This record gives sequence, C-alpha cells and structure tokens, in this order.
Amino acid sequence: MESQTKLLEQIDNTWNVYKKCVPGIARAYDELPMEVYRDGALPGKIKRLMALTGALVHGCRACILFQTENTLAAGISPGLNIIFGNIGENKEILDKGVDFLLKYADSSQLRTIRPVTPYPGSPLYYYAIDNGLLKDCEDFYENKHVNSDLLSVNFTNMSDDEFYNCLLDANKRLLTGYYQTVLSLTIKKAEILYIEKNPSFRGFRQI
Repeated sequence: MESQTKLLEQIDNTWNVYKKCVPGIARAYDELPMEVYRDGALPGKIKRLMALTGALVHGCRACILFQTENTLAAGISPGLNIIFGNIGENKEILDKGVDFLLKYADSSQLRTIRPVTPYPGSPLYYYAIDNGLLKDCEDFYENKHVNSDLLSVNFTNMSDDEFYNCLLDANKRLLTGYYQTVLSLTIKKAEILYIEKNPSFRGFRQI
C-alpha cells in the first residue's frame, strides 16, 4: 500500500492529465465545488468540516487527503489523531501515520501517536478475549489499562519491546517536528517585535 502523500501526488498528476485531455469538463468539475463550498446558509468552513467527516466515515483515502488539505486551506485545524497497533499493523503503517501528521498537522496542538486500546464493548475487546489476550472487564481495568500511552493489549506481531521502540522513534519525529515549528514561529514573532517595533506584542506565550 502506497503512502498517503504519494497517493495524493498520484491523484494530482492524474488530474492534471485529465485537465489537459478534457479541459471543458475539468473546468466544470472545478467550478462545482467552488459553488458548493461558498458561504451560504452554512459558512464554507463548516461545509469543509462536514465533507471531511463524510470522508472519514466512508473511509475513502483519497477523499480524506483531499478534504484534509482543503480544511487546512480554509483556515481550520482538523485536529488529526492517529493511533497504532491494530490487528497485524507494523512499522511501515506507523511510519505512514507519522508522515501524514508531519505533512498536515499545523502545530496548533502537539500531536503524538498512542497505542490502540480495546475498551470493553468494542470489537477489539471481544477479539482480545477470544484470542486469550484479555480475561474480562476487570482484567482490562485492573491489570492491562494502566496508561493511555502504554500497551494494554498487543495486537501486532511485534514483541512489546519492539512495539515500544517503534512508537518511541515515531513520536520522536513528531515531537521534533512540532517543537521546530514552534521555535520557528516564536523567532518570527521576535523579529516582528524588534525589527518592525510591533506595538501589539503581548509576550512570548506558548503558541
């Protein structure tokens, strides 16, 4: 399975070819969403969030990528959350999640990746019981689920140590990306303050 960003690049390239082959149809196709997402009874930003929600519910990867980009372009932080450790997932899948967050997270909030948690009543909970990974609800709350950032049940083919090493590497990348962005934005605020003598400056608060 290709990465999310590569998939988006492929879609963009295919769309550019399509526009060259049938420019009239492509132009009409472009104009339709421009009209749909225009401010009306509902603001355009709300419409974008609704479209992103629909893409997520439907599970269309291309739609999720497209609507994520347009949501960010509309000035909305969609609050991207990724968890890791579902049945059979591996480091390659984790790396794709990190790539996605690094590309689309706007650093308005710190985003890290947590392990999947099989809460009682969920399909994963019953899967864990059926496969001897969990005894019952008491076992989950008293013994397994000690911290949301630690494994309660390991559904992957990795050992617990391998899982944690992968998660550590992934979150190191995310933490580094976040704080580098925050540092860059803070330095930019300082430059605006001292070079442009910005009177609206109110301190170096956390971004």
